[in-house]
Amino acid sequence: MTNNEKRYRAFVSYSWEDKAWGARIHKWLENYRVPDGISTSQGPSRRLGKIFRDDEDMAAASDIGSIVREAINSSENMVVICSPRSAKSKWVQAEIEHFRRTVRTGQMFAIIVDGEPNSRDPDLECFPPALRVAHDSDDPVAMPIEPVGIDLRRDGRARVCARVAAGILAVNFDDLWQRDRRRAEHQQRVRIAALSALSIVFASLLTVAVINGDRAHLALSRFFAERAWQKLQSGETLLAARFALAGMRLEPRNEPLYLAALGGIMHSAGESLPPLLHDDAVTSANFSPDGRYVVTGSRDDAARVWSARDGALMATLRGHAGDINAASFSPDGQQIVTASADGAIKVWNSTDGLMVQNLDGHHGSMVSAAFSPDGERIITLGEDGAIRVWDTDGGSLLLTIASGDTEVWSVALSPNGRRIVAARQDTTAHIYDSARGTLIARLTGHRDGVFHAEFSRNGSRVVTAGADGEAMIWDASNGRRIATLSGHALELYYAGFSPDGRRIITASVDQTARLWNASDGRLLATLAGHTNLVTKAAFSPDGLRIVTASEDGTARIWDAGDGSALSVLRGHGGAITAAAFAPDGDTVLTASADGNAKIWRARHVREVARLAVQGGGVSSVEYSPDGRRVISASENGIVRIWDARSGRALSQISAHDGAALSAIYSRDSRRIVTAGADGIARVWDADSEVEVAAFVGRGGSMAAASFSADGRRILIANEGRVAQVWDARDGRLLRVLRGHADRVRGAAFSPDGRYIVTASEDMSAKLWDAESGREIATLAQHRLGVGNALFSPNGRSILTSSDDGTAIVWDAQSHQARTIMRGHGGAVYSAAFSPDGARIATASEDRTARIWDAQDGRLLATFDGHQGAVFGVAFSPDGERLVTASEDGTMIVWDVRRLTQAWPSLARDACANLLGANARLFTRSEIDSDPLLASEWANPRRDVCGGVAQTPAIAILRRRAGLRSERPLP
Repeated sequence: MTNNEKRYRAFVSYSWEDKAWGARIHKWLENYRVPDGISTSQGPSRRLGKIFRDDEDMAAASDIGSIVREAINSSENMVVICSPRSAKSKWVQAEIEHFRRTVRTGQMFAIIVDGEPNSRDPDLECFPPALRVAHDSDDPVAMPIEPVGIDLRRDGRARVCARVAAGILAVNFDDLWQRDRRRAEHQQRVRIAALSALSIVFASLLTVAVINGDRAHLALSRFFAERAWQKLQSGETLLAARFALAGMRLEPRNEPLYLAALGGIMHSAGESLPPLLHDDAVTSANFSPDGRYVVTGSRDDAARVWSARDGALMATLRGHAGDINAASFSPDGQQIVTASADGAIKVWNSTDGLMVQNLDGHHGSMVSAAFSPDGERIITLGEDGAIRVWDTDGGSLLLTIASGDTEVWSVALSPNGRRIVAARQDTTAHIYDSARGTLIARLTGHRDGVFHAEFSRNGSRVVTAGADGEAMIWDASNGRRIATLSGHALELYYAGFSPDGRRIITASVDQTARLWNASDGRLLATLAGHTNLVTKAAFSPDGLRIVTASEDGTARIWDAGDGSALSVLRGHGGAITAAAFAPDGDTVLTASADGNAKIWRARHVREVARLAVQGGGVSSVEYSPDGRRVISASENGIVRIWDARSGRALSQISAHDGAALSAIYSRDSRRIVTAGADGIARVWDADSEVEVAAFVGRGGSMAAASFSADGRRILIANEGRVAQVWDARDGRLLRVLRGHADRVRGAAFSPDGRYIVTASEDMSAKLWDAESGREIATLAQHRLGVGNALFSPNGRSILTSSDDGTAIVWDAQSHQARTIMRGHGGAVYSAAFSPDGARIATASEDRTARIWDAQDGRLLATFDGHQGAVFGVAFSPDGERLVTASEDGTMIVWDVRRLTQAWPSLARDACANLLGANARLFTRSEIDSDPLLASEWANPRRDVCGGVAQTPAIAILRRRAGLRSERPLP
């Protein structure tokens, strides 16, 4: 088969574990357009052509398969996605070997997405062995190949596509790349022109506003809510909150829009105390040893002491004439040492803020200062590279360690205080005796400067972080290198041990942190998610969690076991300069260039409790109407009762011989009705848990059962294509609702009991008159079976959820679809309204639950803690909690208070805890760059929180913080 006869430009080979990368790169290459001026035979579309990617799992196969072999034979080239997974994949190996045997004229492109090429560590090697063997396997003297990989992490999408395209088309890469860049610049100019056109649209809207007055003003102010969502999605959390609050001040009639936006912002931001305010960037922040207090240092020349319980200012330490670069407590918490750019080291009483010592001896700016573990000495580092040791009692200088001609970037003491390790610019780290200053070991091996070094908890090892992108583990007694941690693409700013010394966390300019095994240097997890360089990372005291700090303005909390993300702390408006756990691990302290420090809840800010069920998945979950209990139905036929506050299992009922499919309380919480796959619905006394009635259906299992609001009737969804209404008192069958063409999976009464809605596998829901059983309307817009249908709390809307992955809100009067919620990656098994009807929760096959705005269908939050499909979802009666039930045998209770909170308290918390006094004004640059602000909010001194009840004015907040200026930071 000649190249002209081949069907595919390239075959993409990858490990099944890299399937996401395979799909992504395949899409990039197929959509790549060759720039004008480059000769191509691809026609007017100028695309590279068809790229083959196997989309089937071959894990169970014994061969690469005839389809794959044929695709390789029909491909001109091969693209190999290289990672440690593909290097170990026998399928990738087989595909490469087959390509080399059958397509001898084709080129091979190695795109590196993870790992290292030609590594000595087999766990890091990213090239499959077949890439490095002789091109001609039949020629024993053929030279081995050293493939040149295209590193996606370094080159990025555009350059990778251009390099592959140049190779496929056999054209000069530089020529193609320059034309590609010119095309990108042209497209950017087009986008700028489009934005300019958008500004014209805004200007037109402003003109209309002048003409039409109040009506146009009402419409225009809605854009503030849209701006809030846009800014939240781009990571500008504080700016997003300002837009939502400003929109409410401009037009309270649009409150639902601003409430949804501000709720989403507050939910995603994390929970914190009010900001700890400074007049300039906060450079240092540390807890006291007992966790009761916090000390912060700032470029405003002051350090401050705060209560960690409520953020109240306890003392301001003034006396320096330059930036405070370090501030920390003594081991007993009674003193604080500060280091300043003015060259001074000062010691203060932590209780009253009085200075007790001034250590003079350095020349130039101070870099750091800290007490020894026994509190008897202070170790300081100056910009001159000199390390000095001081006596705490008398303040006398005990020791000076000169650095020579090199810069020292950090120093650290061993836990017993006997040794000092210094990280140096000259590619080395030095270990010194802290009493005599003698050099114990010189750590050599880095290829660039060493940014950070620290001891393990037992002092036996040292870890260093280098500008060469590597961390190294050393024996602290003799300086022998134990392991090298390679994998980061750019410089490392930090490396540190876990409390038990078994793991190491590194932080890098490549926007990731990585978790390593400290014994053998094996990579355990990559912590990815930050959008700018990661400057610091720290373990919690129990070693179970990690906090990372980034210049993207966020801190993130991770599970130290598997590296999974637990929460994102989004309350700062500048780079995070420090992050640390409190001694008890319950709170996190962050400091930022925005002039604030913040104290956050460290525990999972969303997950309140996780309830494990033995014996199969959980089919459904509901709160009791009084909010005191949670009831769940399980696939093993057991119905369980839980304490809603503590999550403690209270009792269980063996309700059904097969799966229990639903369980729900009556409105007065005195009875329970359950439905099962055994074709029976049962009523139980909620106190004694004794069965008081049973209803036997006709034609299959009972999918769901519920009480009418007055408790007199029971509605049952029967898989025999009908729903049945029974008298709850005497067990009489009152009526049968017939009309569906397939099994009925859900049914519910309206709040006033006058209507019934049913959901069916026939892709429809139906509305019925509850008294006569007459069919009123068919709601048909779903494309697959409808599994759930219910009324809103006010009865004006109907909510349906479907296997087609959507939920729909219908008008109960007009029967028209009003809002469609799309976004789940699988069937939506269950849905629920919040108590006020303003929010909707959905549970899906895609292992997530989601909360949406019921008015416009906007997605507000996603909850992804389950390991299996989510079958059930329910709000607590107060709307502050959401409980989800999953096939993984667990239920999770989530804190959703911010998403359902009323405006006055939500706005008050946003102003006090999220914004504080430093972020309540739009800046002049924000106003000038946004036509909407320039028109509607032109005054940069106008406080977005000015109309929020019980929120002090900016001046009052700043006076309380002891700030010298009443003007907030720009």
